[in-house]
Amino acid sequence: AVGVLAGDAVGSNGRESTGPPAGGWSQRQPFLARMLRNQLLTSGVDREVRHLELDIAGSGFVYAPGDIVAVQPRNRREEVEVFARELGLDLSLQVSIAPADPTSDPPPPPPLCGWGPVSLSEVLTKHVDFMATPRRYFFEMLAFFCPDGDQQERLEEFASVAGRDDLYEYCIKQKRSCYEVLRDFPAARPPLAYLLDLIGPIRPRLFSISSGPSVAPDRLSITAAMVAYTSKTLLERRGVCTSFLASGGVPRPSGPEAGLSHPEVGLSHPEAGPSNPEAGPSSLASGPGGTVP
Repeated sequence: AVGVLAGDAVGSNGRESTGPPAGGWSQRQPFLARMLRNQLLTSGVDREVRHLELDIAGSGFVYAPGDIVAVQPRNRREEVEVFARELGLDLSLQVSIAPADPTSDPPPPPPLCGWGPVSLSEVLTKHVDFMATPRRYFFEMLAFFCPDGDQQERLEEFASVAGRDDLYEYCIKQKRSCYEVLRDFPAARPPLAYLLDLIGPIRPRLFSISSGPSVAPDRLSITAAMVAYTSKTLLERRGVCTSFLASGGVPRPSGPEAGLSHPEVGLSHPEAGPSNPEAGPSSLASGPGGTVP
């Protein structure tokens, strides 16, 4: 079923739609669309390419071929479990999440994992981008929480201006992830509250729309190349977005209605910013997936 995070709207399948919220669909408040089609276009080649069709009925989206759709990904369950095991985290732990300023008006939109008590599994799956390449500040904070002298010294070198060439060779050039750095420095274990703040949120990925509204106004198509490779650190890597799309979207709950509804993909307008100053109603964004990791 189509729905919208934080209790807004609902699109097709017989439900009422109130249209987009004030300010349009966003990364924090995406429109959840049904994935209607997930077709493999290639076979017998190194790169897997898929054609995906999304149901946008009730969203209020207006688009033209070549407009941008932003896809909000989720981490794979397998990678969440590996990350939690490496850090000794209990995925069933309930984490309290609240606005930094509860008196702000209007209140900030909730993170994708929601406000209030939520399981650590949900937070790591929907919010924490532990497969991203960290910045210098990440190493500075790890050094602060590292009791091992040798490891702390090395982390401080990476965090220093003098060590930026070493940081480039070790991290940026190799595309090491936050997870891999934490694996390489087992003594550096920040408290959970610091860790969740230290690692950034999962960002949307952008696609060009490969369909036209004159043919299917309530559908939106994208064509995505799946990302899968072995990193220079010999870690099997799969794109956060593309692996989500390949798996078919958000898993549906089991029960009497299992198999009767389609997987869900969240849609929103790309965020305006220096790299995208004209993002607006004719530019779209879509739930988990992407042509980049």
